[in-house]
Amino acid sequence: MNTFSNVFKIISLCCVILFTLVFLVGGAFFVIASKATFKVVSIDGFIQSFWGRFVGVVAMVIGLVFIASQYLASKKEDCIAFDSAEGEVVIAVSAIEDFVKRVSSSFWEVKDAIPTVEPRDDGVSVELKVVLWDDKNIQSTTAKIQKTIKNQIQDFFGLANVHQVKVLVMRTVSRQTAPEKEPAEKETAVSEEENQ
Repeated sequence: MNTFSNVFKIISLCCVILFTLVFLVGGAFFVIASKATFKVVSIDGFIQSFWGRFVGVVAMVIGLVFIASQYLASKKEDCIAFDSAEGEVVIAVSAIEDFVKRVSSSFWEVKDAIPTVEPRDDGVSVELKVVLWDDKNIQSTTAKIQKTIKNQIQDFFGLANVHQVKVLVMRTVSRQTAPEKEPAEKETAVSEEENQ
């Protein structure tokens, strides 16, 4: 699975480099053409020749391969596979994202969380966009979230390598906008702290 993903990534990279070179050369030609004078050249003959058609077909094939490689690479990364003693285990990325959302939402300091899990060859990376309540220190809160999510993924899914848990604090919100939730959430947070 990872081999296919790597092949599609290499094809995509080659297509991007080729397209970039075409645009750079084309742009440079137009810049030079405005400064210099060239003989008027008719391209009708080239377009209607065999080579003109050949270049057109090659350009279309490269475009289709690029689109297909992007689609297939994204499809191949929808799950993570690893071997256990009893056989292969396949975990959907969406299952890990749902789990991370539940874990992060259990924090009293987190109002909302949107996780994105990126599969790697030997594990995963997690990016978590959060909205925090503004009554706690952001640095200590995010460090606690990162540590907990990393440990929970490793324990629950059996993934040894959680490369990073990146937390993006999108904004902070005052608790005064939702006072009815505060007592229940505070009791939960206090009981969690006592258990630790």
